[in-house]
Amino acid sequence: MVKAKRAKDLLPYAGKMFVLLNAAFDDLYGFTALTQKQIDMYVKAYFGFIRPEYVSLVVDEHDDLVGFGVSMPSLTKALQKCNGKLFPFGFIHVLRL
Repeated sequence: MVKAKRAKDLLPYAGKMFVLLNAAFDDLYGFTALTQKQIDMYVKAYFGFIRPEYVSLVVDEHDDLVGFGVSMPSLTKALQKCNGKLFPFGFIHVLRL
């Protein structure tokens, strides 16, 4: 398991995550693998604000990525507090997660 304290600690594994994703789903009918340009775009767009406590990475003895999981907290409580309306101030409940 990789213990990451900051999003920057996950960046060396970001490209490997998408390569593993492409390899895992390659045999499925209708799957189109992500190109390197798409991978770079997703890493740049999302890995700047990813929360490391919601990402689990499994590596082998050679530091190759063999598995990963990405989760997110439930928005149920926050959406119940704001009655499903994000504006004008309901988004504050979502940001407090």
